[in-house]
Amino acid sequence: MENQLRALLEQQLELQNQKIAEMSNVQQQMLGKLMDLMKERSMEVNDEGSSNLGRNSFRFLPKLEFPSFDGINPSNWVKKCSRYFAPCKIPKTQRVDVAAMNFVGRAETWCKLHCC
Repeated sequence: MENQLRALLEQQLELQNQKIAEMSNVQQQMLGKLMDLMKERSMEVNDEGSSNLGRNSFRFLPKLEFPSFDGINPSNWVKKCSRYFAPCKIPKTQRVDVAAMNFVGRAETWCKLHCC
């Protein structure tokens, strides 16, 4: 009886190992397909004149007007900027430069005097 139980357990263990191997193969195939799709999408983006998806740069620019800053109510302006940056996918390294380009009036004058 014990030998039969051992044989049955070994058989079940072998079936489980086969299923795990099959799932691993399917997972590897899906990962390969995903990588191919990402490469294909990267090429499409390059063909459209944008940069690589892997680089830290703009992917698309929706038609949203960037909020200008005149020196009044900076907290509100920062919130508006944050809401602009997300859909435009502006990299964090470029956000200050993009924001500074949109200073007007007194803020623009201040920026010219205090920024390079």
